[in-house]
Amino acid sequence: MPAYNSTNPPYAIYPGDSAIVQNAADGTAGTAPFVAGFRTQQIAIGRRDGESLSPYTVQIVFSGAPGAVEADVCESDIDTAGSYIEAVSGNMTTVDNSQAVNPVARFTANSSSARFVTVIWKTAPANAVSATITIHR
Repeated sequence: MPAYNSTNPPYAIYPGDSAIVQNAADGTAGTAPFVAGFRTQQIAIGRRDGESLSPYTVQIVFSGAPGAVEADVCESDIDTAGSYIEAVSGNMTTVDNSQAVNPVARFTANSSSARFVTVIWKTAPANAVSATITIHR
């Protein structure tokens, strides 16, 4: 997936769907575009009839131990870059390094009314790793 863009309407995911919003092929930490401030592809959170709150999960899989890192899950009801705000407890700074290969960071929004989601690298990983970010619905 490309970085945040103005695709209108943006890609949407519904219950049972997943979307990769940053692929490991997008580069390694510290090299453009994977630097602090990099914003991933945005995703529309599709709803079924009668559904008002939409749970979703964001998972980051690193190619190795990332070192110090912060990725912020941001939500919005309007799909403009300046309208996104950090989701409640959406700053991902803890990585499960118990797996020697592919450490994982995970965020779950159990009940969100947001219509759009993106991830912003507040602090790119300290180590030269790649990352794949997937949003699951």
